[in-house]
Amino acid sequence: MTFTESGLPSGTSWSVTLNGSTETSVGTTIVFNEYPGSYPYTVGGISGYQLTPASGAVVVATTPVDVAVSYAALYTVSFPESGLPGATSWTVVLNGVVQSGTGTLAFSVVAGTYAYTVLAPSGYVATPSGGSVSVSANYLVPVSFASTSGPSYTVTVEESGLASGTSWSAVVNGVVASGTGTTLTYTVPAGTYNYQIGSVAGYTVAPASGTVAVSGDYVLMVTYTPLPTPATYTVTVEESGLASGASWSAIFNGVSASGTGTTLTFSVTGGTYAYQVGSVAGYSASPSAGTVTVAGAYLISVTFTPVTYAVTFSESGLASGTSWTVTVGGEAYSTSGTSIVLQLANGSYAYTFGAVSGYTLGSPSGTVKVAGSATGASVSYGSTTSTSYVPNSTFNADWAIALGLAAVAVVLALVSLLRKPKAPTPAPATAWQEPPPASGGSAGGSSSGGSSGH
Repeated sequence: MTFTESGLPSGTSWSVTLNGSTETSVGTTIVFNEYPGSYPYTVGGISGYQLTPASGAVVVATTPVDVAVSYAALYTVSFPESGLPGATSWTVVLNGVVQSGTGTLAFSVVAGTYAYTVLAPSGYVATPSGGSVSVSANYLVPVSFASTSGPSYTVTVEESGLASGTSWSAVVNGVVASGTGTTLTYTVPAGTYNYQIGSVAGYTVAPASGTVAVSGDYVLMVTYTPLPTPATYTVTVEESGLASGASWSAIFNGVSASGTGTTLTFSVTGGTYAYQVGSVAGYSASPSAGTVTVAGAYLISVTFTPVTYAVTFSESGLASGTSWTVTVGGEAYSTSGTSIVLQLANGSYAYTFGAVSGYTLGSPSGTVKVAGSATGASVSYGSTTSTSYVPNSTFNADWAIALGLAAVAVVLALVSLLRKPKAPTPAPATAWQEPPPASGGSAGGSSSGGSSGH
């Protein structure tokens, strides 16, 4: 069986007596272990607290039993009296509880709001005669008595400072009066009375409460003073980046504004405020929300940036490393790779692939549409260059035969040239020389006798 308390300050000792056995704890639970049966219990009281329940009985069967114990702090509501002869009894009824006696009457209650009534002895009138109290601590309600056999007097509460026609109120001796004029009046016998002046929005009042001792006609002057009007400041939210005429919005201090211009304005007093910028399709806002402290005119600059998506332009057919170009929206982009990636906002974009020398170009231009996702376009280049050889990958029997026949023709031509007869080689020409002169003879004569031939 577990007894769990609530309401006590941490560390306060409390106790439970179950079936003659007492357990004490400074925690929130007290546990007993018992056989099945019915057991009476008593919870120990603590001064200054109201206890619920104070006692009872628990029936133990086959499952655990939980008992919730609540301690509630008690406060004293005291009614001190004045004006009665000594030993004169009087009565107060508070929250249905009646208490009579002489001097001060007091009640112990937990926090709450309670109605009360004061019962005056014969020949006297009580002030206040009744009302209500909101109790969260010890409370004092002074009560004054005045003889009804004496004369009555007028208590006038007169205000100044309120705008003409403003409603206001006052409570004297527990009686409420209100109006739009400058005075409120009460009729009371001689005595001392509590009063309270009602508050009015936008004003302070002095005095706001007190007591008056009445022994003749009485005038209570109260003054209402307007509260100073707080200074107001303009907060401007200024945007940049949106297309002209685009609608946008912002919320500042819970107030919404929208428009198609570049600024939105708000009027606030000094303080710290939260704001939020409304979303615009196709854009991101920075900042999109935040807080600002306003102590004068304030500017919040918001930049809208178009949301972009990857648009890929790619080529095929060009030799590796060949430079090529694509023009998008009037701006040219070049690369020697196979693709160009641009970040573009939603919209339609005209494009043209540039020509490359030595290549043909298929479908060089068109329009690409960006609509919330990545997209792109491609082009194929074809080579226009002829070659004098056939790569191995395309070599075939026809080429083999043609090359073979050509080789045979070359060989036969060479053989024919080698077998053709050679022409006689002519004797080389000899240069003429003058013969040497004969021995013993004169030059230019002929010799006698036999001659030697050369």
